[in-house]
Amino acid sequence: MNVQDLINTYQINQINLKKEEDVRESFTHLIRSISDAAGFSLRFNGHEVVSAYGGSADSVFDNVIFEYKAPKKFKTKNGIEEALYGRTTEGTDRGLFHYLVNFSLDDSKGLTNKEFVEILKSKVGVAFDGFKFVLARFVDFDDKINLYDNLKTKKFPKNIEVTQNVRFLIEECDDFDSGIKKLILILRSTHRSKLSGYVLLQKFGPQSNLCKESLNKIYNSLESNLKNNLRVSTLYDEWNRIFGDIYGEIETDFTKIKEPICKFYGLPKNIEIRKTLFTIQTYYNLILKLLISDLFASLKDPAIAHKIVLSKNELNLLFSGRLSNDYKVDNFFEINYFEWFLYAVDFDDNLISKILLEIQTVETAASVIRPEIVEDAFRDMYEGLMPSQLRHLMGEYYTPGWLVDFVLSKAGYFGQKDKTILDPCCGSGGMFVQSEKFV
Repeated sequence: MNVQDLINTYQINQINLKKEEDVRESFTHLIRSISDAAGFSLRFNGHEVVSAYGGSADSVFDNVIFEYKAPKKFKTKNGIEEALYGRTTEGTDRGLFHYLVNFSLDDSKGLTNKEFVEILKSKVGVAFDGFKFVLARFVDFDDKINLYDNLKTKKFPKNIEVTQNVRFLIEECDDFDSGIKKLILILRSTHRSKLSGYVLLQKFGPQSNLCKESLNKIYNSLESNLKNNLRVSTLYDEWNRIFGDIYGEIETDFTKIKEPICKFYGLPKNIEIRKTLFTIQTYYNLILKLLISDLFASLKDPAIAHKIVLSKNELNLLFSGRLSNDYKVDNFFEINYFEWFLYAVDFDDNLISKILLEIQTVETAASVIRPEIVEDAFRDMYEGLMPSQLRHLMGEYYTPGWLVDFVLSKAGYFGQKDKTILDPCCGSGGMFVQSEKFV
């Protein structure tokens, strides 16, 4: 059975759910079957998993803690509250809030307070009544909350504070389909690297072998195609005509840093500056679009194994944006200067397969699961990919987050629906990302 067939079968059999134990058994079977069908492994910690700091969780898969309730319990607000915080009639009864805290304390033995907070934020609580999902987790926050309840948690270690700068984030999934898709993404993410600037630079940055190999192959392909490929030379000349004026005559300045730049990227010493810039931006464009394409595919069907070998026609569909139409996103991609390689006769398509293979080790859907951790990922990657001396020669500067917050505050923007934000030189969109937090 494929994943959708498994989900359909579960939904057909929902009518047979009578008690909490039925929910646990049927759903555990579904999750295990989905992981097998989708090809990602899950570490099943067991049922009734006991925390040394108090309580036993119904089920635990990796860092995901499950709290099951009787069928359709979540039709009432009280049912959801019980799953999150425990029964109010029993002071020691725990919900996901304290299970997340207690199991994080279990995993923080001998660690610092900061490390405890990171573990706490990495765990996810899932409440399920056979029909509806409620997801819960802790995220960073300006204000502190108290994590300790003497009836539900044993005494905190001396080195870990009972109040932390976090908040308890709760998401009720309106329908079963959206809930199970998000849960699959959460479970899948436990075996992938989180999407962050640091991770992207480790995998695709200048110090990675993949980056060095890619830049050399892209540069060599560009040079050979500029000689006798009219479509490639037209795209390059148009880019050079527009952006050459912006960059100005920077060859003289570039010669001052040419040697460290060649060493930084692993490029030969006889490179030309404009071709080098074009090559780097082609590479960044490749990574960015393939990452976003993987995200779209994950959101459409998180359980499907994505292809890593694409035909020429599939590459054209992807980079022209026609594949993104399948995900109900219009005009997101389009052919521009940096898709010149689609017309190159000698471009190594295996290079794209290598990038796709590496991308599948990163949880691109983190922007949906944990949006707060990815806001600066692409900016950080670009800054790391392009040395500051070279970016400054090109007139590129980035506004630090604290200054963005200050400007928005001075502008009087706090998420008002009748206000519009205009940032003509948006770069990586820092103003828009920060402003979204107020909405």
